Amino acid sequence: MNKTKTVRDLLHETHIQLVQENGVVITQKELAIWYGIDPVTFNKYYNGERVPTGKFLHKIGAKTPEVYDVLGLERPDKRLENLSELYKATPVEKRDELLFRVKEFLEEIGADTGNID
Repeated sequence: MNKTKTVRDLLHETHIQLVQENGVVITQKELAIWYGIDPVTFNKYYNGERVPTGKFLHKIGAKTPEVYDVLGLERPDKRLENLSELYKATPVEKRDELLFRVKEFLEEIGADTGNID
């Protein structure tokens, strides 16, 4: 019987891999913190009670991009990774320029830019 991999399976595999690579026990709480997700919320994904969506999906996907494959979703464009962090790290006086460049990129790929000001 060929079982389809779930997000739960992927998170467990990642957990085991991190333990093996680091040679130390990593708790679920530490794994949640590594992903940048509240441990209570992460526990629901880890136990298969919920499937991550939105920002939680992207937080997991940033470190374990295979999550998109498991869910049958297209992986985000690499050029958009960490855009939020870049924006936050950008000095306030440079943010307008950054938004202009993002809008320019989105127009180039044919995406809706209506909410970018």
